[in-house]
Amino acid sequence: MSITVDEFPPAEADIDARNLESAVFNLLLNACQAAARSTHVPEVKVHLTEVDERIYVTILDNGPGIPASVRRTLFDLFVTAGKPNGTGLGLTLARRVAEEHGGSVRLEESNRERTVFTLSLTKSGRASSKPAEESAN
Repeated sequence: MSITVDEFPPAEADIDARNLESAVFNLLLNACQAAARSTHVPEVKVHLTEVDERIYVTILDNGPGIPASVRRTLFDLFVTAGKPNGTGLGLTLARRVAEEHGGSVRLEESNRERTVFTLSLTKSGRASSKPAEESAN
């Protein structure tokens, strides 16, 4: 499998590093699992961009895409597609963490050639003053 990470420009933000790491890990894990099912050489790419007060992490894979029947509920709890051992928690967690940082996770594109997710967050601080562990309970 080929994993390409662009050189990241320096960016500073007020984040909960542990929870944000978990969100990015879930997106990368999904991308790697999808790319492993590609009919081509499996490939995952990661881009980081900064625009004004926002930071964007974009993760692309060349897997078979997300079925249209699942796309509307993709971020709901326990929704999974194409993974027999998937729990359906990863994207829900990633979205929650992004929202706690004033951002979002979006499915930008998905077809038979590639899937693109973008996680965004604000640089100026979290949207919620509560730590993520407290808001999850």
